[in-house]
Amino acid sequence: MHIHLLKHEHSEIYVYWLASLPTHTLFERSGFLWHDEFMSVNLFDKFAPILVCVVWVWLSIRTTKSLQTITRQTVAHTRRVVWLIKLLATLVAAGNVFGVALDFHLNWFVGAVISAAVVLLALTDKVEAIVPEKPSQHPSAYSEAWKEYRRLRRNSYVLAFFLLLIGVALY
Repeated sequence: MHIHLLKHEHSEIYVYWLASLPTHTLFERSGFLWHDEFMSVNLFDKFAPILVCVVWVWLSIRTTKSLQTITRQTVAHTRRVVWLIKLLATLVAAGNVFGVALDFHLNWFVGAVISAAVVLLALTDKVEAIVPEKPSQHPSAYSEAWKEYRRLRRNSYVLAFFLLLIGVALY
C-alpha cells in the first residue's frame, strides 16, 4: 500500500489517503487533486508540534523551575498562581501530547496513556512560591544607577535645547 497526499483546491488542508481505496473519481469530482507520488512535507511542519509540546510538558512538570527560568528569577509568584499556571500548562500539555501521538498515527489509547503519564508527573511535582532574591543594599549598587540617571538627565536638557532651536528656526 502506498500513502498518497491529497490537496484540496480551496484550502491548505492535506489529507493522507491509502492508494488501495477505489475513490479516485470521487475525489476528483469533489475538488481534491489526486497525486501519484508522495508530496514532500516541510520538516518544520512535522517537528513544530513536538517542539511546542515539549515546552508545555516542561512547564507542566517543572512549573516552579520553568517560571524561574522564564522570568529570570525577577517576578514573585504565590503558590496559588503557580498552581493555576501548572493546571493550565497540564491541560494544554496533555492535549498536545495526545494530538502529537495521533499525528504520528499511534493508537488513541497509547496517546491517552502518555497524556495520563504527563498529568501524573505534573501532579507529583512540588509547587513552591517563587520569591526573587533581594538586590544588594550596598551604596556601590546604586552609584552606577545615579551616574546613568545624571547622564540621561543631561542628555535630555541638550535634546530639549536643540528641539527649541529647531522650533525657533522653523517659526
